[in-house]
Amino acid sequence: MPELEPLDDAVTRITDPVFTLDAAGVVTGANEAARRLLAEPAVEAILPHAIELARRRRRPATVVLPATSHRSAVEVRLYPADDGLTAIATPMSTRPASVGSDQSAILDSIREVFLACDQDWRVTFVNARAEPYLQVLGLERHDLIGQVLWKTLPFLAGTDVHRGALRAVEEQRAIEIEINPGPFDRWFAVRISPTADGVVSYSRDITVRKAAEDEIRRLNADLRRQEQAQRALAGASVALNSSLDYAATLAAVARMAVPGMADYCLVDLLDDAGEVQRVEFAHAVPEKEARLRAVSLSHAPQTEWGGHPISRALATGELTFIPEMTTAELAVIARDADHLAYLTDLGPRSLISVPMAAHGRTLGAITFCFAESGRRYSQDDLSFARDLAGRAGLAVVNARLYRAAQSELAQRAQAEADLRKWAHIFEHAGWGVVIVSADGTTFEAVNPAFARMHGYEPADLLGQSPAMLLAAPDAIDFAERIAVVREEGRRVFESRHVDREGRELAVLVDLAAIRDDDGVLLYYAANVQDLRERRRAEEQVRQAQKMEAVGRLAGGIAHDFNNMLMIIIGFADFLCHNIDEDDPRRRDAEEIRKAAERAAALTRQLLAFGRQQLVRPQLVDMNAVVRDMELMLRPLLGEDITLESSLPEVGAVRADRGRLEQVVMNLALNARDAMTGGGRLYIETRSVVLAEGAAYRQFGMDMPAGRYVRLVVRDTGEGMAPGTRARIFEPFFTTKPPTQNSGLGLSVVYGIVSQSDGYLWVESQPQHGTSFTIWLPEVAAAAEPATPQPLPAAGGTERVLVVEDEAAVRSLAARVLTEAGYSVVEASDGGEALQMLEGGLVVDVVLTDVVMPGVGGVELAERLQEQRPGLPVLFMSGYTGSDVVRRGLNQRGVPFLQKPFSPLSLTARLRELLDAQ
Repeated sequence: MPELEPLDDAVTRITDPVFTLDAAGVVTGANEAARRLLAEPAVEAILPHAIELARRRRRPATVVLPATSHRSAVEVRLYPADDGLTAIATPMSTRPASVGSDQSAILDSIREVFLACDQDWRVTFVNARAEPYLQVLGLERHDLIGQVLWKTLPFLAGTDVHRGALRAVEEQRAIEIEINPGPFDRWFAVRISPTADGVVSYSRDITVRKAAEDEIRRLNADLRRQEQAQRALAGASVALNSSLDYAATLAAVARMAVPGMADYCLVDLLDDAGEVQRVEFAHAVPEKEARLRAVSLSHAPQTEWGGHPISRALATGELTFIPEMTTAELAVIARDADHLAYLTDLGPRSLISVPMAAHGRTLGAITFCFAESGRRYSQDDLSFARDLAGRAGLAVVNARLYRAAQSELAQRAQAEADLRKWAHIFEHAGWGVVIVSADGTTFEAVNPAFARMHGYEPADLLGQSPAMLLAAPDAIDFAERIAVVREEGRRVFESRHVDREGRELAVLVDLAAIRDDDGVLLYYAANVQDLRERRRAEEQVRQAQKMEAVGRLAGGIAHDFNNMLMIIIGFADFLCHNIDEDDPRRRDAEEIRKAAERAAALTRQLLAFGRQQLVRPQLVDMNAVVRDMELMLRPLLGEDITLESSLPEVGAVRADRGRLEQVVMNLALNARDAMTGGGRLYIETRSVVLAEGAAYRQFGMDMPAGRYVRLVVRDTGEGMAPGTRARIFEPFFTTKPPTQNSGLGLSVVYGIVSQSDGYLWVESQPQHGTSFTIWLPEVAAAAEPATPQPLPAAGGTERVLVVEDEAAVRSLAARVLTEAGYSVVEASDGGEALQMLEGGLVVDVVLTDVVMPGVGGVELAERLQEQRPGLPVLFMSGYTGSDVVRRGLNQRGVPFLQKPFSPLSLTARLRELLDAQ
């Protein structure tokens, strides 16, 4: 422990420990009792925290030192002073209820006013520092001792000091308050601290500090005001010199002035008619601005309002300055009671309204007002206001001149932009555009589309005669058409042109005579459209209509034909099962069945061509289809044909997997027949993104834009002549011998692709092979696994209700099910079936035709679900395509059998349905 300075004699005689500390918290002096206490190791560990707390917070701090073997517990109180701390330690067992005589000498020596009270607020001690202040009150120190503080000094009752003292006792913590007591023209910083037996406080006179702070605040406010004025001027200059919208800029200037230069600011402008328009009302209080904005903008003072300060500034061109505005002046300014209520709500107390003028003309006024803040304008503020208004006036004049110039420039720029736009259209149009001289003999301008149409570059045609592109008959007619257009103004006609290679092409020409405002002919302008694409599309439409007609015919006869085929196949099966294998009649029955199956296959091909065949679409991986078919195709193609494939990753398509396999098979076999001397078959898939109109421009097909999976099957065979290529999709058309092909292979391909919402294109030339390209819409989902074929199932003993209007088919189905062990009940239509069930008939499953007179199969199933929920229903029909789709029977999960079907298919499907229940 460092050597300590001894305290004065009065203090050294105190038996309790007393020591002092400097401003840094270092002990500078101590009496003997304090030296012994500070030498204890435990004290060195505990005391520094309390010292730091008192020194940093500038208020008393208390710490209790625990009892030891040679002393009792000690309470140490640390009192901050201007130059450090004073500490007094009191044994807790002997602590006096008030300040003792030994301590009073110390407390009298400190610079703060020290006062102690007991728990009843009776004063127990006042130090000597309080005497000058008590003399102001006509009191001595002894007048306070034993008296209730709030009664002796009543001006403190109910003040922050009173409330702080009560809070300090209640919360048991020190409270610091700055006060200006009524009898004193002084400021004090008061610290109130609770003790075990009352309250102590010490007060420091801070009047000089407060005065200095007030002066600093005033100087800072003046400085900020000057800075804000300079910033407003600088900001206004920048804004006014850089904006064309001077009304918006002046509004921004008004907001620069708030709140530094005004509580609210008004901007008024004079229009060309002399009317005043208020363009801005900016207020320092957002709520007040929101409430009064609409009213303020509608109360622009006109120049004839003589009593209004803004009107005077506008009318005279001179600044209006009202340092102190009275309520009486507001009454003079007001036009009516509502206007007076608005002015009273604004509450202006000081005002500067300065006109904006330039070149001897008043353009408006800017008005600055102080209101709620209580501030007032002085002569020093007028120069700022005049400066800002002068700059604003020049800006208004310059902006108006600039706006007029910009308007003219904008019109010129718009004209140039229009020219650029039309030039862009001219250059990038998909149709041909030409400009021909007024005498009709020279190309003055030709766009790239017209030049490409004829196999030229635009520069090749400039200055040339239109006659060079006209076929012989049309060259003669062109002069006559020019003459007609000169008279009529416009003519649309078809013509035949020749390209650079001498090939003829049909075009549609829209020819117009262009004249100026005086009617003088300037030139001829023509839009030229290549009709080859249209003719090709029209041919495709005719081909599609022809195929659609055949498809409708096939679908129309399919129902009855399928019923007959089912009867033939069914009863042929009965004959085969009931005749021994070595009986000649068995072979006759088998031949009958084979013929019926071939007829059924032919029917399916016709339905596929006509898009009438029932399909069950699923998400299919086209690459998986091609890979599976490759294993089957290689032995079918033969050793002299090489099969190659390119199958990068592609998306899924929504189609019937079995039908896609049929497409690949038919195209591959058709390619094999075209490569009699051997060759190469190439199959490729790709994910392709088609832009809008791209397919039409390239192939003449109107395909929507989007993502497609493209399948290409290309061979190196004999190829086809144009006439053959135009008919390849017609049913029964074939170039092969009758025994080799039915002529339905490509027709079936066309029908399957169309029914899958796809598109098909073929390219072929004699001796250069053939390429079939198929586009199917790509689906953003994973492909589904191939659906396994159901295994044949055994019969059963359940009761089956067979509903069929064709007696032979109904009899056939009933016999098949009876022989399979089922109990069968027959009904000729849906109405009879409902009557039987409503009469109490109980069945386990219903087998029903779809289309029947009266109540059909779908209606029957719906009514059965109401009466017998959960009763399974198996549909069958000879109708196909749209008839089945329209009834919702193509949806996944709906039990359905397409006629004709075999007995095995019927029993297997019925067993599967019953087992699922």
